[in-house]
Formats: sequence, C-alpha cells, structure tokens
Amino acid sequence: VYRLLRYTDVKADRVDSVAVVQGSFAANEKMLLADWQALPSGAYKLVLQAHDAKGREVTFSTKVVLFSLRDTRPAETTDLWYHPVNTEFDATHPAVFVVGTSHADAYVLMDVLYGDQKPESRVLHWSDSVQTFRLPYLEKYGDGVLLREERAGVSAECEADEEATGEMAKSKMAGVQR
Repeated sequence: VYRLLRYTDVKADRVDSVAVVQGSFAANEKMLLADWQALPSGAYKLVLQAHDAKGREVTFSTKVVLFSLRDTRPAETTDLWYHPVNTEFDATHPAVFVVGTSHADAYVLMDVLYGDQKPESRVLHWSDSVQTFRLPYLEKYGDGVLLREERAGVSAECEADEEATGEMAKSKMAGVQR
C-alpha cells in the first residue's frame, strides 16, 4: 500500500493526516501515476507499507516534490531550484534547464563552462520565480559543458553531454515532473 501526504511543514516533517492519493503497488513493477497529474505542485511525503518474506510489516517514507515545467515559481521554498530537462544535446537539440529561487529580489550568477573556457556568464535577477534556459550545442563545446548557478553561497551544477551515457545531471533537487 502507498499513501501520498501533502507536507504542511517540511522542516518539521508535518503532513496532512489525510492522503491526497493512495493505492497499492507491486515491487519491481512499473506504476502508472495518473492520479498524481491533477495534484498541485509542492512537497509531499510518500509512505510505502509492505510485508517482508517473514510477514513483518515494513514501512518506508521519502519526500517527493511534484512540479510542472509550466510552473512559474519553485514547487517548494528553496534557495536554488534546479531541474535538468535535457542534458543530452547536439546541433539540432539544445540542452534545457529550469532554474530559479523562491527568494524575493535575488541575484543569481550563471556560468557556462567547457574545458578551461567560460564563454558565457550572466547575472540573473529573480523574485520567487523559475526560468527555462536553452543552450544550443556549439562545435567548440566538444564533449559537453558544465552549467553552474550560484546564489549567495548556494550552488547547483549540471553537465550537458553530446553523447551522454546514463544520468549526467547532478541536481540538489529530487522531484517528479508531471
């Protein structure tokens, strides 16, 4: 059995007492989460309950952040919201990243790095918002680039690779895109 509970206070680990979605699951089987599509963006606690081989109840819980690429602000309060959309890029498909902060009147430094070069650096001004960036592939990038964002000592990095194998993104956020 699984239950998805909306956080009322993430730091204090407080959630609503009534699940917004619940159902059953089978280990190692793909699940369709259609009910989750209608939920608002935000932080939720996923609680899984199952029985082990000896019939004992086992409970596991984890924080899940639901968000949409159409969101105009971070899905939860955060210093730096970061989500890689496309980290594999080539001449016809740009790398795409969503970046933002929930702070008001924040300045964020974004660098694009490749090899020992820094071809682009921007200072961005946000107030509780997110922005989508598209980075077109240039031949000089070779095997890939590193995108780095910093806001008052908080940073996130993501690699974009022309021929990425596996998950190349290093993100401080865990989330489920709806």
